Amino acid sequence: MAANNFKPFGISNGANVTSQADYEALAALLTGFTAGKASSAQVNKALRQGTVMASVLAQFIANASGNDVLDNGDTATLITSLIAALKANSANDFLQKTNNLVEIKNTGTAAQSAARTNLGLGNSATLNTGAAAGTVAAGNDSRITGAMQKSNNLSDLVSYSTARSNMGLKGAALLDVGVTVGTVAAGDDSRITGAMQKSNNLSDLASYSTARSNMGLKGAALLDVGAGAGTVAAGDDTRITGAMQKTNNLSDLPNYATARSNLGLGTAALAALGTGANQVPDMNSFTSSTTWFKLPSGKIVQMGVFSTTTSGNTIINFPIPFPTACRSIVATQQDTTFPNIIGCVPVGTTQFRTTTWNYNGGAVSGTSVAYIAIGD
Repeated sequence: MAANNFKPFGISNGANVTSQADYEALAALLTGFTAGKASSAQVNKALRQGTVMASVLAQFIANASGNDVLDNGDTATLITSLIAALKANSANDFLQKTNNLVEIKNTGTAAQSAARTNLGLGNSATLNTGAAAGTVAAGNDSRITGAMQKSNNLSDLVSYSTARSNMGLKGAALLDVGVTVGTVAAGDDSRITGAMQKSNNLSDLASYSTARSNMGLKGAALLDVGAGAGTVAAGDDTRITGAMQKTNNLSDLPNYATARSNLGLGTAALAALGTGANQVPDMNSFTSSTTWFKLPSGKIVQMGVFSTTTSGNTIINFPIPFPTACRSIVATQQDTTFPNIIGCVPVGTTQFRTTTWNYNGGAVSGTSVAYIAIGD
């Protein structure tokens, strides 16, 4: 089986992606993600939209062409494989130049007739040359070679006046073709043959679509004004006149508080980021590890587990130094056999000393102790 390197992104059940309804309502769908933060679900949705279609097309190429579809930047090979896949998937829909149009012939006379019509060929295209009915004249036919030649401009006529009389021409025939007084318009004058007649109400246009394009009209020109599907809104439609404008950056909201409530925002939405009064700390103010964490106020909480030594008097290093001082240490015995008394004293900002006694007042070694230290 041919390989397909183009994989869809974020397609598993429960994938972290924005719902379709939320995605279609997302302002960034038109503008792209700009200033601020885009959620991972929104970014994942945008990635999935493109990668799913790329994967489907790549799989079609791999299945139909039998070629590997590799993510190596080789666009020429991808195009060649795509063409091969299209031909393999719809071989009967393509004409092969080596067959000299035999595919049309094999389809039947109706197909041949339609092809000639599409090429703009008349009935003469199927006739042989000859002089009889049902033929066309050859280029050296005497009826042609003995005829008056246009290069002679009728100078080979025996009598001009007789010729005009035979043709029923009147005085206008002696006038020049032109656009001024004393001239006549030619029968094929574009001002006549190409002119539209007002009585036709534009029905004599050669191509309505081309005319609309020349006038700069788009698809909306074919729709009625209305409020339903398949219509266009009038300029004074309340859905337009009452809409917010992006250039106003939401300044045209009639009530900001109501808008925030509709968005489900609380009072924290009005607070600035920071660690001061009436401010909201961001996650940079909550750094942590497995054995310590820092609060926005500057307080540091550290924790750990240790065993007392044989002397019962143990020095324990804090996971990280306190910048100023250790303010409090609370220790809890983890052994459950006998109750012990545990004392802890800070030693500078990096250590503390601990001693464990049993109920008789003797030092205890090998006791498992958990502690929490608070400082700043």
